[in-house]
Amino acid sequence: MVLRLHGLLGCFLLVACGGGGARPVPAIESRGGASAPAMTEPVAVLRALARAARDDDGAALDALVHPAHGMWLWDQPGATVRPVVHVTTGTGTRPSVRLRASGMNEYWQETYWSHVAGGIDGPLERLDRDPADRFAPRYGSCDTFETSSVAPRAWLVTADSFRRHYEPILEHADPGIAPALMTDMAHYRVWGLDVWLLEDGGRLWIAHVMVWTPCDA
Repeated sequence: MVLRLHGLLGCFLLVACGGGGARPVPAIESRGGASAPAMTEPVAVLRALARAARDDDGAALDALVHPAHGMWLWDQPGATVRPVVHVTTGTGTRPSVRLRASGMNEYWQETYWSHVAGGIDGPLERLDRDPADRFAPRYGSCDTFETSSVAPRAWLVTADSFRRHYEPILEHADPGIAPALMTDMAHYRVWGLDVWLLEDGGRLWIAHVMVWTPCDA
């Protein structure tokens, strides 16, 4: 239920706070990578993202960034996620340095990439593809978040509607996300992390990375 309410809560907060217009979003640079055979398989791309995040490897992150549309990083400053940083083509600075220069929330500056790596490395071993009920308790529940000893499972949906999930947020505060990054895409989720993967030019790119705190709404 918490996950389903994110969009509506986001709209409410933005209107209540007078957030009718888009606020400036910093762009951070990357160099966009060439095609590679492994980059056609979502799990391989997710593992590459985890390695780049874990190793603070700018070149590895560059290889996942779309050269024309970039990549968006989202965090959760309130009841819902929002796009905060646009990673664009450029110089290949280390991921940690990019966040320090971005103006992102200080807590996420320190923990963002470790959260991303941790949300992929282990959970990929507990992955369900195209589950019939992606909101089932086995994928995380605030009712058992602090008491369950069983780690939530992850899921991967082959083609999910980005617009259905996030247009209610973006219509009030769209920072200029390219239409190509708001199409149907592969969608990975584990409790506290979403990654959207765009297919273009014969390979997959990371379009959006979203970190969130599930039970804060």
